[in-house]
Amino acid sequence: MRAIDGIRRNFDRRCRAPATAAAARSNRRSVLRKSHVRAAFRGRLALAAEALAAIPEPFKTHIEGVVIRVAEWPEDEVLAEMGFDSPYELLGLYQGVALTERSFSDVAPRVDMIFLYRQPLLAAWEEDGCDLRDLVRNTLVHEIGHHFGLSDAEMETLEASAEKEDRKRS
Repeated sequence: MRAIDGIRRNFDRRCRAPATAAAARSNRRSVLRKSHVRAAFRGRLALAAEALAAIPEPFKTHIEGVVIRVAEWPEDEVLAEMGFDSPYELLGLYQGVALTERSFSDVAPRVDMIFLYRQPLLAAWEEDGCDLRDLVRNTLVHEIGHHFGLSDAEMETLEASAEKEDRKRS
């Protein structure tokens, strides 16, 4: 079974998607004109590599074969398949077979891939004031969660639990 799971912009309460597709197109034009925004993610893989390096060791072993790619935009076919109206709704994508779905009888499995979409990430950063490093890290961790077989609902529960624990400590 092939899984395609992506992260919507509203995965984090601090990063909300534009209300309409027209607003997204308008925002896209303004984001693309701002040279400081383009420069912030110029290294394309630099922030992704930094986020990947921060993944704890017990998990790194299980993601060694996963390819991490930074693309400018999600492909139209992916957006249509997932039911997205705007490319700004999709920050990242896991394409592959989750570890929980694998079998030794699988014939020549495809390479698992995680895509991080540069322009939607930059738009979220610019529009919502999110920390770009945190946004890239959260997106990458979310997609790695899909690789481990976690659903969006399970990840939201884990995130809420972690936030609750953080508040207790504060």
